Amino acid sequence: MEGEQTLRTEQMGENLNYASPDSPRKPVKSTAVVKYSAVQSIANFAQLQCNTDLNLPPSNWLSNSAESYGLQYVPFHSSGFSSFRMAHMFPDCVGEVDVVSDAENIKKLLKIPYSKGPVSMMVHRIQNTLLIDEFDIHKHLFRTDTDWEWLRKFVFDHVLKSLSDKDKGIFHKNNSRYALQQKSLVSKFLYHSIAVAEPKNSVNESQNNSDEAPVSMPVATSWPPLPEPRLEENLPDPASNHKFARNVVWTFEDIQMLIGTDMPIFGGATHPCISLRLRDMAKPISVLTGIDYWLDNLMCNVPELVMCYHLDGIVQKYELIKTEDLPHMENSKFSPKVIRDVAQNILSFLKSNATKAGHTYWLFKDDDIVKLYDLTSLCTEVTDDKEQNPFTVPVAMLLYRVARNMKHSPDGRRQQGTIRMLLKNCLALLAKEKYPQIVTSAHYMLADLYVPSDTDPAAPCLDSQVDDEVVEDDKQSVGEEAFKTGAVKTWNLHECYIPLSVAVKSLCISSREEGTHQESKFNSPPPVCGGVEERCKMAVEHVAAGLECLQYFDVSDHNDCRQDSAQNQMKEEKLEVPKMAHPYQAIPMPYSPLSQQQDTEQTSSSTGNKKPTSKKKKKKAKEEVVEEEEEEKEISNPKALLCKSRIETMPIWQQPGQADSISWNVHLKTLLYEKASLVYVTLAESDYVAENYGRALQYVVHVLHILSASGNYSGLRSYLLSRAGDFCFMIVQDWKRIEVHKENYTIISTVDQDIMLQVEKDVLVEMELLPETFDSMEQMLQTSCRCYERALTLNPKSDLQRRLGNIHNELGVLYMNQAAARYQEENKEEHVFQLLFTKSLHHLEAGVKAFEAVRDEANLALLHSNTGRLMRMCAHFHSPDTRSQNSELGGQERHFYNKALSSYQKAVQVLGDRRNNPTIWDTVIWELSTTLYTMATLLQDYPALSSKSQEEVEREVVEVFMKALKYCDLETPGPRQPIYQFRAASIHHRLGSLYHKSYRTLSSDETRRKNMLMLARLHYEKSVCLLQQLEHPSEFLRVQMERVALAEYQAQSICDWWSNVKAFQAALEHVIQARPILKLMLERAQAVRVSPNNEKEDSKDEEAEELSLVKLLEQRLQFLLRNLTKLCLNKKELGNTYKNFYSMTLQNGNKDSPQAILKHLLNLISAMDSALR
Repeated sequence: MEGEQTLRTEQMGENLNYASPDSPRKPVKSTAVVKYSAVQSIANFAQLQCNTDLNLPPSNWLSNSAESYGLQYVPFHSSGFSSFRMAHMFPDCVGEVDVVSDAENIKKLLKIPYSKGPVSMMVHRIQNTLLIDEFDIHKHLFRTDTDWEWLRKFVFDHVLKSLSDKDKGIFHKNNSRYALQQKSLVSKFLYHSIAVAEPKNSVNESQNNSDEAPVSMPVATSWPPLPEPRLEENLPDPASNHKFARNVVWTFEDIQMLIGTDMPIFGGATHPCISLRLRDMAKPISVLTGIDYWLDNLMCNVPELVMCYHLDGIVQKYELIKTEDLPHMENSKFSPKVIRDVAQNILSFLKSNATKAGHTYWLFKDDDIVKLYDLTSLCTEVTDDKEQNPFTVPVAMLLYRVARNMKHSPDGRRQQGTIRMLLKNCLALLAKEKYPQIVTSAHYMLADLYVPSDTDPAAPCLDSQVDDEVVEDDKQSVGEEAFKTGAVKTWNLHECYIPLSVAVKSLCISSREEGTHQESKFNSPPPVCGGVEERCKMAVEHVAAGLECLQYFDVSDHNDCRQDSAQNQMKEEKLEVPKMAHPYQAIPMPYSPLSQQQDTEQTSSSTGNKKPTSKKKKKKAKEEVVEEEEEEKEISNPKALLCKSRIETMPIWQQPGQADSISWNVHLKTLLYEKASLVYVTLAESDYVAENYGRALQYVVHVLHILSASGNYSGLRSYLLSRAGDFCFMIVQDWKRIEVHKENYTIISTVDQDIMLQVEKDVLVEMELLPETFDSMEQMLQTSCRCYERALTLNPKSDLQRRLGNIHNELGVLYMNQAAARYQEENKEEHVFQLLFTKSLHHLEAGVKAFEAVRDEANLALLHSNTGRLMRMCAHFHSPDTRSQNSELGGQERHFYNKALSSYQKAVQVLGDRRNNPTIWDTVIWELSTTLYTMATLLQDYPALSSKSQEEVEREVVEVFMKALKYCDLETPGPRQPIYQFRAASIHHRLGSLYHKSYRTLSSDETRRKNMLMLARLHYEKSVCLLQQLEHPSEFLRVQMERVALAEYQAQSICDWWSNVKAFQAALEHVIQARPILKLMLERAQAVRVSPNNEKEDSKDEEAEELSLVKLLEQRLQFLLRNLTKLCLNKKELGNTYKNFYSMTLQNGNKDSPQAILKHLLNLISAMDSALR
């Protein structure tokens, strides 16, 4: 039980040192964390009795039950290119660890100073991780049917020439009969050493495993599924299916390695974790063997080793050895520090020289020199076909898998630069015609790096730094151009033949003491940065490249050829694997026994392995099938992954067929379309902020085409149509730059054209909403309106009613202005005006409905106000061309005025009070007052006497004027106050004139005449007061003249002398009241004289009108003074005064000069005011 707990602790990944750092022997630092273990439980150790014959196979030999402890019989260790398989199994380790390799390969590298044999390894660099695999020169190059002709020629011409015939023979592996027998003997020994476990312990163990290693189901992520590489594409040798008992992250000093090991681990009550070794007592242990034992224990965190000694297969004795004591065994002494220095120096040598990610390097140790060849550069120089290097595609697939795993990890955002480097190197190695799924997926991930899927187009939150792609590629370990030429720098064939080398002796020198440690030349790639437009442009380029690859998905013949070639390759690989003996089948190869005893054993073995009957054979075959199914279930069962933190870290080897290829085609096309849509929408929002509305609308058109090709996304389509409406409206608002917007809308980049060509193949319904060019403001507003209406149809809940109402208002005002322009033309066409009027009214009413739906009171009031303005325009259009006294206000003209009043009153009713919206309130009230004033003026000037009496007409005019006066806000200060005051003065003036006229015309009803006289005086006085405040001389003098005329008429209609005098004196008082206005006119005239250049035509006309009024005032003054002089002849003093003033009015010498007239009149009035007071 204690052993079980120890193993479980190891499997859970705790860092354990096999000895304390304070030990007198000062061992090197070593920790191991198990990433994955295929061993279900630890094997209980059973010590064999002395004289046990290991030549006899135990009953459990090669059984499935024993294999669950990690025991498997492999005559020759050949894990193939296992680093690729491990890297695919644990892509999260790539870039984190220094080395990924088989444990046997690591041991061979660390034993280089102690071994005279050759070492042949293939090295690949993925990010900061080295993938190291054994390279069997004889298997791959010395066979006559090899495909590596270029490498074979290179090895024969440049490597083997320097070797002797004896050294050439060392490339052959030791596959002798004796070696096979020794491996078989070790296997039998291990199976003998397995103790039969009690059922109780198994149950407890399974319970403990279930308690301490709970199954963690994979968590669903938001990442879209992406294609997996094929099995034959992932690995250089897909036929090799070696599964390690354990995958361990081994930290040796400061070096971290992901290794695969098959060493069986045993345990017992007193020694919970041990390794077993079988030694021949007749032969001393060698240094290489001791290093093997020591490194195996370190790699698996095994603290002890049990050595079983035998003679000719007969057990003699056991010896327990601590792991830290293994370097000090007799005849097998070595320095752990030397092994440490060798490890550090080899790693430094490889990382300093194998610097090109994706390149294949050949590490070859011959005599005392370790050489490193860049085979990728060599292959590129010899042939243009990159796939002549069988590692090119697997390396590219591994780059793809590591990038995909890193991108989907929680730290993916912080490793975007590394992910981009991995994907670009992957694309540089793969041909899109042969691997369209992977290439398309890589392009999609690159596009997603530049513009992530969770980007908010309105607020992208992307980096604002400028990204220089050229500089960036130079900083990377290799770029696309590097793969084309074979290296970052310029290579020639002679340079490729010169290897990088290091002496074996120098590997044993401590880098810390001698200072020869070289740092790795790997530089971290720059982060993915850049502005919104730069990143979007890069994303669009990758989307276009991905869409271009989709055409190669449909080539079924090519897929079939690839599958056939893969199957042929697997068959050839199977031929190279040593043939294994099958149960119950004799080996069809004769041989002569070494001894009679072996012959007897062989005979007994043959007798025991007789061919079974047909029924038994079928049963055995059925059992094999069941066992294979159990193995598959075991691999897929999460309980088998004792130390794995996440189930999804294991690779899924897929063999997609034709239907699967079509599915991936549709899926990847959908992803690329979605990415293109996101990028284009982001660009559209960015251009909208930059006021490039034409280009923004072009991007929206692209997205709408993409949606039409990919499917009906009503929500997104509604949003895009609403933004298209916004952009069309903004183009109208910025119509002065229409040429710029036209150019931006019509010019399409080459990349966008490529994408749209692909999209057009899938478009189901052509769009007719958006125009091909911008012709007029009306067209763009109509387009905006249609976009909003279509968006509301797709998504009725969207907040577009206000924008739709605004567009309807703009169209209504546009048609209204066009109608006004037509009205000003000489040749008025009624049908054209009616058409424009109908369109304007339609859009204004539609706008009212839109704003009523959202209860937008302010805009609703403005729409009613614009409708009132339209009705007034129609009233003007239906008015007679030439007004005469008989032209009455009626018919269509009056009808439209009434409708205008109704619209304005609705606007006032909607607003309710000025406090809600003062600006709109003032506008509506002014328009309402103006309409009432205009209507009252027309009623007064052109009375409808044909249908109404004079009294009814006057009553209606007064009523309308009083309504207009009611809406004149004279109290509220502001810019409109003077306008309201002038309007009120005009209304009072007209009312005074109306009552003045009634007073003149009435003759019978004296009471009513007095009432008219009083009202006329009242309104004249109010008008004069307002005009005097506003300083309007012309209007003031005109009103005063009417007051003087009213007083004169009153004097003429009265026979009483005193009443006549009073009436003329009242008229004279009205003239005297004009003194402030006359003074103001004189000051203005003098100011104009000082600066005559400021005079305008309008001011001249106004001055002429004022001068005529002044002369009229002077004439009426003379008339009044003459009449008063006549009436006051009996009163000499008063009569002389009037007479003197009358004579003064006649003494003005220069009557042509306005200033002279004003000055003379002003002096006269001043003198009169002083004398008569």
